[in-house]
Amino acid sequence: MKPVLIISLIALSGLGIGLFQHSRLADLKAETATLQRSATHPSGREDARPVEVEKVQSSKSQAEIEAMMVHTFEMIAKSRGSNRPSQAEQAEAMEAQRLLFTTFAGLDHLAVFELIEKLKTSGTLPAELRDNIAAGCLEILMQVNPKEALGLLQLFGNFPANQQQINQAFNQWASGNPGQALRWFEEESKKGNPLTAIPGMAKSAMLVRARVDPARALSHEQFEKLIANPEDSANLGANIAATLHDPRENSGFLAALRREQEKSPGSPSLAKIRSDYLGELCGRIDRWTFEEASGLIDSEFSPDEKLAAVSRLSSVGDFAEPALWADWFAKIEVPKDTLHPLNGFVLGWMHGDPVAAGKWLENAPPSCMKDSLAFNYAFVVVDADPTLAMQWVMKIPEGKLRTRALREIGKKWQAKDPSAASAFALEHNLAE
Repeated sequence: MKPVLIISLIALSGLGIGLFQHSRLADLKAETATLQRSATHPSGREDARPVEVEKVQSSKSQAEIEAMMVHTFEMIAKSRGSNRPSQAEQAEAMEAQRLLFTTFAGLDHLAVFELIEKLKTSGTLPAELRDNIAAGCLEILMQVNPKEALGLLQLFGNFPANQQQINQAFNQWASGNPGQALRWFEEESKKGNPLTAIPGMAKSAMLVRARVDPARALSHEQFEKLIANPEDSANLGANIAATLHDPRENSGFLAALRREQEKSPGSPSLAKIRSDYLGELCGRIDRWTFEEASGLIDSEFSPDEKLAAVSRLSSVGDFAEPALWADWFAKIEVPKDTLHPLNGFVLGWMHGDPVAAGKWLENAPPSCMKDSLAFNYAFVVVDADPTLAMQWVMKIPEGKLRTRALREIGKKWQAKDPSAASAFALEHNLAE
């Protein structure tokens, strides 16, 4: 039977009260980290070397923790019934969950392991909960203190069966504290800790290095170890792009990658990582500010990479600073007889925000591209404001494009408002 975890997301969502609160978990993790640092480093400074966090004992007794679990389990059971919990019961459940998570944030893996062994024989807990108490305690610890969850998993043994949870705990730890997690991995690797040899852990550690010390992550020694294993090297570049948290980390990684490629020109492995990395990054970079994204592209992308990135970015329709992007797109040189990516970008912008796009187009310098965009803009706004559409047509220089626009926009306007269309044509000496 599939284990029934005490703090299962599905079960708690059934309460309908947001019992599993990610913001609260973040607060608890921050509180726990502060307590651990102050216990180990009274000065408030963290040493550069790995340290053993002192065993933190919860002020709650085993009986109190057991009571919390029973209460939480009862609330889950009630949520599965036909009667929805009252507001008072919801508030009570939220407080019980808060206390449970706060308590576990103050326990190390040895204390949790001891608690599990006692609860397995408890006569108070329902049999279903008692049988799955280890999985439930692990799930809580994974959320509030993934470092201690790794220690608990090591005590559990049975590593092949637990390897997904081991990787998950390490990655959660590394996400919030990459330096500490990486130091643990390197120290434990030297000691021969079997957790560090679990499939996927070497790749996870490399991804953390890419955040903390990209030059070392790409060093010959580290890199050769990783690419020797096809499973670890698969999609590595894309995985790195998905792991790096912010523009600063991405900029540091790309600079380190460029330097390594200069040391090993023609390296197919580095080229593959770069290609996969940039492919993934370009699907994420539109979430950055204009300054962050354009700065990285201008400083670290080759001309071909920049053109590929711009072509992809031109299809994004919801940039936060579209006018800045449009100005930047306009300066990019493209091969002869190639459609400029600015066209696609401004066309998408016209449909999303015609007023703002029109203001930008009004101030754009004269060019064949501007004439083409004015033609398209007229067709975008003609149904809502045919007078404005025709005014844009009049901005197009004399020639085939203007003649076509006058004919087609005029036809649309005539069908909608013949008298207004005729009056405009008469005022501007246009043949009807």
